[in-house]
Amino acid sequence: MAQRPEVGFCSTAARVEDPEGRLVNLWASPHWEGPFIVRLFGSNADVAGSGSAAVARRALFDRVGGSDTSLRSLEDIDMWMRLAAVTDYACIDEPLAVILKRPGSMSRNLDVMREAAVTVMRKNRALLPPSHRGAYWRACMAAVHGDYAKWRYRAGQRTGALREVAQLLALAPLARGRLGLGLLKDIVLGRPM
Repeated sequence: MAQRPEVGFCSTAARVEDPEGRLVNLWASPHWEGPFIVRLFGSNADVAGSGSAAVARRALFDRVGGSDTSLRSLEDIDMWMRLAAVTDYACIDEPLAVILKRPGSMSRNLDVMREAAVTVMRKNRALLPPSHRGAYWRACMAAVHGDYAKWRYRAGQRTGALREVAQLLALAPLARGRLGLGLLKDIVLGRPM
């Protein structure tokens, strides 16, 4: 950030480990072209390491506001969207942070996570360039419902998974129709996801 004054926040790749210290995942640096805010709506987890590996310029927090304490989850994604709307982002491709993934963590509470994801996507829609607030935003929101359809299905919540697919298809039948129909087929046939 000292070398690139246009970058207002950055993060680093991170190792995701289980409680025994085994590697679960490597949260790598994203690759994108164009405005990062557009990319972030399409892939909410693209700030590698998220709250565990990110830093931002203090003046930007004053500009975009602090953490939204009304959110029960995904406060970090909300913050990244607000920052990405006013500044550039960069990521160091070296894993300089370790994230411990525990079985009882908040990221395992589907209802809380889903409510926050929908809230954050709706709340920050106006931050997108005007050309991306229509069909692109609906396709991104539909993809969120697709993710929750998979997660609900894997958790044994078949009816909830079907509701998510219905919302996906209602939002973006053309852009995400193949995804929705594929999920629907797998859920109806009881295939593993």
